[in-house]
Amino acid sequence: MLVFNSPLSYLLVGSRIATNAVWLSAGPSDRYTVQFFDQHHSWPDKALVSRGLLQEAASTDPTLQDPLITVLKRDYRIVDLTAPLDVLVRS
Repeated sequence: MLVFNSPLSYLLVGSRIATNAVWLSAGPSDRYTVQFFDQHHSWPDKALVSRGLLQEAASTDPTLQDPLITVLKRDYRIVDLTAPLDVLVRS
């Protein structure tokens, strides 16, 4: 499972952190997370993303777009909007 932009969630779900600190802030540096998953061929089946982060990214300057958000929007679909986090599954 990937948790993006919600550091406390790792403690709540008991998951082990396997990538760089993606919760610090969305931005171009998330290319390292994308690179990690691509190199290890291990994109997670599920992702928890801070509420509205994917929608907010749609209105930002494309040259500053977060590479991780780009992959999440392209390869995942939102299945639950009722929780404090958007719940995504890999398409």
